[in-house]
Amino acid sequence: MSQAGALPTTRIIVSSNAESYRVVEITGAPNGSYIRERILSKMCVPDNSFSRYSIYQSEIGRYALGGALSDSGLFELCLQYGDPSGSLRFFVSTAPNRPPTRNEPEYPVDNYYYSSRYYRAS
Repeated sequence: MSQAGALPTTRIIVSSNAESYRVVEITGAPNGSYIRERILSKMCVPDNSFSRYSIYQSEIGRYALGGALSDSGLFELCLQYGDPSGSLRFFVSTAPNRPPTRNEPEYPVDNYYYSSRYYRAS
């Protein structure tokens, strides 16, 4: 609780493929590390793979806009521009210009990313 009462709700929107999006609530986040953990967990990235993934500011239908965000940069963006409607958007990947690929170590296997019917073993 803040001095004026309950904290305002803060939501952000995240994607790893610029097509499917998830809402992440970060209300009351104490720092950028907390926000990073919430984002990567929501994207089903295993804890031991967090260091392989970067978070970039983004727009709907786009990959990264600019470089990977540090924890402090992530926190500042969310603090300044985060709102209840999720107007702040992020792209999560191992590279700024493409989604993570299935052959990358510890690729998060989740129907959110890609349906297995589109991938056939060679």
